[in-house]
Amino acid sequence: MTNGLWVHQIPRCGGALGVIEKAKAIDASHIIVKSRDGRSAYKKNRGLITSLSVAANMGGIDVWLWTWARPYAPMQGLDYVTDQAKLLAQDARQHRAKVVVCNMESPWSWSKLGGGFLLGESELRRRAYKYLCTLRDSLPNDCQIGISSFRFPEWHRLPWTEMLSSTPVIGMPQLYFERKGYDEQARRAHAEWRSYGVTGIRISGPGYAWKRGKMDPTAFYNESKRHCQGVDWWKADGMKPSDLEAIRDL
Repeated sequence: MTNGLWVHQIPRCGGALGVIEKAKAIDASHIIVKSRDGRSAYKKNRGLITSLSVAANMGGIDVWLWTWARPYAPMQGLDYVTDQAKLLAQDARQHRAKVVVCNMESPWSWSKLGGGFLLGESELRRRAYKYLCTLRDSLPNDCQIGISSFRFPEWHRLPWTEMLSSTPVIGMPQLYFERKGYDEQARRAHAEWRSYGVTGIRISGPGYAWKRGKMDPTAFYNESKRHCQGVDWWKADGMKPSDLEAIRDL
């Protein structure tokens, strides 16, 4: 079982060396670094991913890249999603990423509260399928795709079939809030994502206690690890030395 570390803003982690120190402290096999938001390079990390990827490779840590994938923009058509896929693949080649992770959440929902309500279910499904297929065709053969999203597909009107079955993906359900415990949530998330044919499932969860009694990293890890192939901690730029110490030997 391998553990990873999400990285949102490199400068807030103490730069490249700060990220590597945190990854080493928890024996992370990989870091998941934000590179894009839609078609745009993520400005907080612009110009910093290259040095981080070099440092990570020297330290024996794999680099994964993540993006906030978006299905629409004003006055934009299908090219908007295919352009995103091609740009992310370009980033993967530049930084020799082992995996690219597509964060696909509420903007892809056709519910009345979802960001894609005006597009409708049929168009969202079409765009999700086109996005994932274009991404797969544009990536190096040895680079995998991860999908990060809500833990329970049954609760959300998203194009799950297209997201999870268009091409082989690593499933990365998000499980943060404790509620009645993590074990039952992790078991259910695993079962629902597996129903779409996803075999490699990693669970993302809290790397620090955001609210006492609400998010418990130790309980999350001990209960969730029974139902996945690995855990990815959110996030490096929120973890203090005490947080790293708490999960160091889990």
